[in-house]
Amino acid sequence: MRLNYPKLEAVGKGDHLECLSIVLYQGFAWLNSYGIQLLDTYGSNAFQSTKLPMKVLILFAHPAFHKSLVNRILTEGLHQTEGITFHDLYEEYPEFDIDVKREQQLLIEHDCIIFHHPFFWYSSPAILKEWMDLVLEHGWAYGSKGNALSDKLFFTVTTTGGPQVGYKHNSSNNYSMLELLSPFIQTANLCKMLPLPPFVVHGTHGITHEQVREYQNDYHTLLQEIVENRLDPVTALQEKYLNDYIKKRRI
Repeated sequence: MRLNYPKLEAVGKGDHLECLSIVLYQGFAWLNSYGIQLLDTYGSNAFQSTKLPMKVLILFAHPAFHKSLVNRILTEGLHQTEGITFHDLYEEYPEFDIDVKREQQLLIEHDCIIFHHPFFWYSSPAILKEWMDLVLEHGWAYGSKGNALSDKLFFTVTTTGGPQVGYKHNSSNNYSMLELLSPFIQTANLCKMLPLPPFVVHGTHGITHEQVREYQNDYHTLLQEIVENRLDPVTALQEKYLNDYIKKRRI
């Protein structure tokens, strides 16, 4: 998939590339160096796909899905949504016998890759790490000849029991969610993908049913915007979370 980014208006000093760098480095500094390289290569057409519609692959990993009311509501109806492949790794591989070639083919067939999982011990459930270790092979996903995932969009959807206020410096968790998710972001960068901010549901231990439904609505609206190729990655990259991006798009 060839990506084309909309040209940014200059703000202050610097040429077009420097302008994008300023936008990207406000609050999401380490995120998308590859995106900046793409803009430098392709010029003013940057991050908007010429392919319509886009195909979204959700790699879902929850070892106790039946116990998670929040994730059951978030994913409700996605199996039947056109343009979206909902791929439950624990259901597909209960013995962790991951079919590498099949998984690689799924990745090739989709334009946007999402890791959807609960936030376990500042990371993901075990099967997603196993999936990464096996599927993202050198020479295929990364390395000088590993270009299979180039230009695909990537982001994480995760749920946490703790509130958002606990994810910052000098808090109970000491780091921001962006910092804690940096291994996934850097993995996407290494694979020449275009990582976006995460979509995060905080405070699941005390969340109300109405609040979960609001998160569900935001999540499904975001997915529909991606499928219909209406996502504005440059604007999205200015936000800490994709939750904030989709809410502002409604205003």
